[in-house]
Amino acid sequence: MRYDNIRSARAEEGVLRLILLDSSLLEETEGLTGSEFSSPLLGRIFDLLRSRAAEGLSTQLPALAGALEPEEMAHLAWVASPAGKSGQQPQSPWPTTSPSSGRRGCAAAGQMRKLC
Repeated sequence: MRYDNIRSARAEEGVLRLILLDSSLLEETEGLTGSEFSSPLLGRIFDLLRSRAAEGLSTQLPALAGALEPEEMAHLAWVASPAGKSGQQPQSPWPTTSPSSGRRGCAAAGQMRKLC
């Protein structure tokens, strides 16, 4: 996956990684929505995690498989992995780009700093 705003997207990946490890961290992101993420995919995953947690459903990686496309699931699995944490580039056959997002993600970055 390629990001327009790499710094924001890496922070967003870190937040998702932490939430996958401990969904109680969603309480620390009150007011944050996926639309504030610089990456539409990461924002959609954040909203999915928030909605599943609110409904009392699992936020574990395998439980998300039905809601995500295979390439999205593969990317999220990479984000959650030690390779994703270290920033190693995934070997993905799906070169995906997202539309330019301008300054989106800046509001999300403040919330994310609290988690990291």
